Amino acid sequence: MSKICAEKWKDFPIKDIFEVKNTHSIMKKQIKENSGKYPYVTSSEGNNSVVSYISYDITQIEKGNSILIGGKTLIITYQPKDYFSNDSHNLALYLIDETKRTRNIQLFLVTALRASIKHLYFWGDSISKKAIQKDVIFLPTTSGESPDWDYMENYIIEIERIVKTTLKRLQLLENIRTKKIDITKWGKFSVCGKGGIFEIIQPKARKLTEYLNDGIVPFVTSGAFNNGIEKYVEAEEELDKGNCITVSAIGGFSFYQKKDFIGRGGAGSAIKILYKDKLTEKAALFICAVLQKTLSKYDYTTMLSGDKLKKEYIYLPVTQDKKIDWKYMENYINGMYERMSAWV
Repeated sequence: MSKICAEKWKDFPIKDIFEVKNTHSIMKKQIKENSGKYPYVTSSEGNNSVVSYISYDITQIEKGNSILIGGKTLIITYQPKDYFSNDSHNLALYLIDETKRTRNIQLFLVTALRASIKHLYFWGDSISKKAIQKDVIFLPTTSGESPDWDYMENYIIEIERIVKTTLKRLQLLENIRTKKIDITKWGKFSVCGKGGIFEIIQPKARKLTEYLNDGIVPFVTSGAFNNGIEKYVEAEEELDKGNCITVSAIGGFSFYQKKDFIGRGGAGSAIKILYKDKLTEKAALFICAVLQKTLSKYDYTTMLSGDKLKKEYIYLPVTQDKKIDWKYMENYINGMYERMSAWV
């Protein structure tokens, strides 16, 4: 799909497009998980922010077919069905023009909102119903300079067509994947700290709002996608060195960073950086998968700190003398690359 041309796009005040409401606040301790049919939605990333399906006081329900913004995390999702919310800081956005409340248009708007406001807020300065009134959303326009709703609808239709084609190809790839790995003879190793595999570094305190200009330097945060890269920024300061693994404080998302970058530091959801001499990209990719599996237990309430990471262990393949088998990991990733190349 060709790159979007934004020459005919313009900013619209969010308050002119959406009615914004704070949701109700239903704490996790108040619910019984898997007790009903309504989604229990939080501001967490993954699974469209749904953590369970519950039964609860129906007067506390939020109307679906709307957009939800996590008040403290700025995770933005489309919620197709009525749902319960965990926090009154969360914002429910309803299109003022009800005829435009289609699934596809709202999926487009979710992405547009992320691009328009994500850089404006962070953990210590979160979004609110009052703050969003002054914000704008960048949207395609018609010749009359109104939002081009047809364009949004058709764009998502085309995206989903491409995704379906790609999924069919990935399903074919299942036929050539390797057999399940036997890890019964793998060794147990401390991730970092004294006697650990890696040296752990905490990036200095930074927030995305300090980097207003687009550039070529990756700004790496505790995200689950795009290799943890939130944005490419302009920066003249000393960068965090590449050839390392970054670990998210939320979800344990682990990525190999080949090039120098700027890491999100400070309190809260700051990333952790793992360094090891002579680390190869393919061994790092193997270890990232293992780390992700081990550290996925951490969420917004139990954030992964440096001290917690020093107490974590992972299992890795070993040689006959019980040392980490770096060659095995290299060969495994090489094998995956070869099979994928043959498929493509």
